[in-house]
Amino acid sequence: MVSGIRKWLYLSLCLLLLSGCNQDFQVHTGHYSSQPVIYALFDPVDTLHTIRIERVFGAEQAPLQTVLISDSLYFEEVQVIVKLTDDKGSVKEIITQRVDGQIKDPGLFEGGSHRVYQFSEVLSWWKFPLYKSVEVVVEVPGLEPASGSSSFLPRAHVLWPYVAQQYLFLDDNRPILIQWKGDAWNEMDISFEVIEQYPDSTACQTLRFEKRTDIIMVAGVCEVKIPYELLVQDLVKNLSVKRGLVRRYFGVVQILIHTGNKDFRNWMQTMNGINDFNGASSTNIVNGLGFVACKWTTTVDSLKLDYFTRLKLASDPRLEKFGFIEF
Repeated sequence: MVSGIRKWLYLSLCLLLLSGCNQDFQVHTGHYSSQPVIYALFDPVDTLHTIRIERVFGAEQAPLQTVLISDSLYFEEVQVIVKLTDDKGSVKEIITQRVDGQIKDPGLFEGGSHRVYQFSEVLSWWKFPLYKSVEVVVEVPGLEPASGSSSFLPRAHVLWPYVAQQYLFLDDNRPILIQWKGDAWNEMDISFEVIEQYPDSTACQTLRFEKRTDIIMVAGVCEVKIPYELLVQDLVKNLSVKRGLVRRYFGVVQILIHTGNKDFRNWMQTMNGINDFNGASSTNIVNGLGFVACKWTTTVDSLKLDYFTRLKLASDPRLEKFGFIEF
């Protein structure tokens, strides 16, 4: 008797599981509420500024159907206002212009053009911001205005290489040193220009290193070191032997230092979703989602590897086949 009941329960469970596989699993928002999503990142180095305004989508339909409808991704009637406040408390209001960008690549979402909102304004003089803060206000008919604000920051103070330096020295025991004072979030990119000379033409290739997670910070000073072996390994990985090549030689070395305020740091820490390491999601938007943040990109260029560094690289056995020659 017990054995028969077990068989019946087992058969019923199997039929239930099989019947449950006839439809794909869908997630719906129980109480759909339309909200703006604001993406606004301001860099005082730029003079043309771009803001993305999108829309939280969801309804009684399946998400795979909703994302194919343009109205589910964008608002048709939107006014985006930017308010710039200076140190004296004066506010300058700018009404942005909608710009329909390039057509999206084929994919899951509706394949129309990108919609952004732009305005032109000088935000800095030399290494200082002209305004104290910026606020983005999004007005959509029938909804409460959504807004977010953030404070401008001065550009990073580069300590090394020093401002008048022209050449960088690199050896086995002496890496390239980069030091600066930044804000809450810091990144560094360094690129090496490799020029290829042919009998009737020249070509250029750029090797770039991006540093985010391995930046050392001591007493507010950020530090990155680029060792000799790292550069050699990257050259071996990215260069190829080419016919007709007269020689290769090193051109300009450029350093980009990106520093962002706390709003930018909070967004960067949660932009890839919530996990065990970054905690809760972040937004500084009222009546909406997204972020408004500020950063500053500082460029250190017109640098070159010094003669002894170029000579050492040219004579390195691992690089000889690539034709580095220093006259």
